[in-house]
Amino acid sequence: MLIANSMNICLNRFPELDLLPRMAAAGYTGVDFNFWDLIPRLNWHDPAEVDPWLDALAKAAADAGLTWVQGHGPVFNIFEETDDSRLQRDMCLPALRACGRLGVPWMVMHPNTLLIPPDDNEQRRRLIEVNVDYFRSLLPACEEYGVGIAIENITGKRAEHPDLARTPGSNAGELREMIDALDHRLAGACWDTGHAQITGLDQRASLAMLGSRLKVLHLHETDGQRDLHVLPFTLQDTNARWDEVMAGLRAAVYAGALTLETPASFHAVPDALFDDLLRYSVGVCWHLVSLYHLSSR
Repeated sequence: MLIANSMNICLNRFPELDLLPRMAAAGYTGVDFNFWDLIPRLNWHDPAEVDPWLDALAKAAADAGLTWVQGHGPVFNIFEETDDSRLQRDMCLPALRACGRLGVPWMVMHPNTLLIPPDDNEQRRRLIEVNVDYFRSLLPACEEYGVGIAIENITGKRAEHPDLARTPGSNAGELREMIDALDHRLAGACWDTGHAQITGLDQRASLAMLGSRLKVLHLHETDGQRDLHVLPFTLQDTNARWDEVMAGLRAAVYAGALTLETPASFHAVPDALFDDLLRYSVGVCWHLVSLYHLSSR
């Protein structure tokens, strides 16, 4: 099983080209291309500017023996007409092209959401349809570049407060509904453990429900309230149940990469300890792998 982390662990600290060999030396075998964080870096509509940088990145990964396991696409809301939402939306096709050039198989995208009352099934259905229509519009580019879209479960309102508004796209059933409606080999799911933890979901049952639709992961821990993006086993007072998560992955017969999404842990560590933390995080991944093999389906 490949173990991976996002390139954003070195964001604004040192170049990604320098990170990749350090990840490999620590024991990582995969890497996540965090396009979203790189949007300000280049003019992504200009291949003459973008392609040499992507090619250098691809060479660095190949030289280090790292496999591109996934990427993170732009984050925006199609229900908002703000300058940022228009910019992010405009980046979707360049993001798919960049992933294709690197050989990234799956690009994670968030479903677009509005807060709705929990009993408004008609609004929920309409929001699902709008998401499906949007993702379907990207499938021709997915086919052109050979990159799939992995729809990520987003943070919803906590399950113990059913009277509050919630955001569709925050549970496995709605991800499954979107993916099945798309009915395409390049449409799948990304499961974010922190988002599920905040939402108060049964992660074992959720992952089993997704089954073969599950393509990639965002593994990180929260305090159950905030989206902290720290390493598993960091927090003492948390409802993270990593044995249940790994049992859910086994129930889903998941054989993809175990990918951490833990920039907060790395951004806080001093430079002198960065490589030590890389090695420790690899150990965290292999402990999760051991839980996967110990669990039952």
